[in-house]
Amino acid sequence: MTKYVYIYALTCPETGIIRYVGKTIDLAARYKKHLYKNVKTRCRNWIESLKARGLKPQLRILIKTDEAFANFWETRVIKRFKETGIPLTNLTDGGEGGDTLSAHPNKEDIARRSALHRKGLMVGEKNPMYGKKHSEEHKKHLSKKIQGMYDSGAITLPAKTPEQRRAIGERLKKHNYLSTPEGRKKDSENNSLAKNPNASIYEFTDPCGVKYTVIGSLKKFCKEHKLRRTSVMLYLKDGRRNLHGWVCIKRGKNRLLRRGGNHENR
Repeated sequence: MTKYVYIYALTCPETGIIRYVGKTIDLAARYKKHLYKNVKTRCRNWIESLKARGLKPQLRILIKTDEAFANFWETRVIKRFKETGIPLTNLTDGGEGGDTLSAHPNKEDIARRSALHRKGLMVGEKNPMYGKKHSEEHKKHLSKKIQGMYDSGAITLPAKTPEQRRAIGERLKKHNYLSTPEGRKKDSENNSLAKNPNASIYEFTDPCGVKYTVIGSLKKFCKEHKLRRTSVMLYLKDGRRNLHGWVCIKRGKNRLLRRGGNHENR
């Protein structure tokens, strides 16, 4: 199902001039957020000035597009409006957002006051962790919390340049950290067995003679190769089902359990 994104504009109810451009998938919720969210931005200050006179900004849809092109159209519209002299309250150029300070008209004053506020604030005995150490339990808790933020996408690392990736590859190769595809496959199988030592191992051979090893669940493998899992289980049980040229052997931990159709147990 295609997910649509709306590129919208907030206009002045008195003059009709566009003052803000944004993107959203829920126009009603986004408009309500503009009206009532308590944050200090240029757009919010403009909306407050309208509300003081008993007015509200008008929302106008500019473009309806796919999610993949939303950032492109938002940045393009904002750039075009700024080039034509429209007084937008946007602090960034759109897309994924970014540094709101560099486009702020009072950026130098804000940076100066922020530096004065931070100066000497967390130094020496003023630091709340001065002379203290985190417990091992708290360190583990922080590690899990930060890892969860990376996994959820709340924290993203900047993309590495080709030169950086090449340098990292050379260092890994120097210390023999790079493995072959066969080695990586074996590591993956060992990790699966480590999580579930009693997991069954299925060995498949397709009609062309290519062999596959599956550890644990057959659901994903059968779906990828258009096999019915129930047919595979019945094939292993009595060999009466036709797997369209496939051959399957089920193994337990270091031993053969069943070979489809032959009823061999060892």
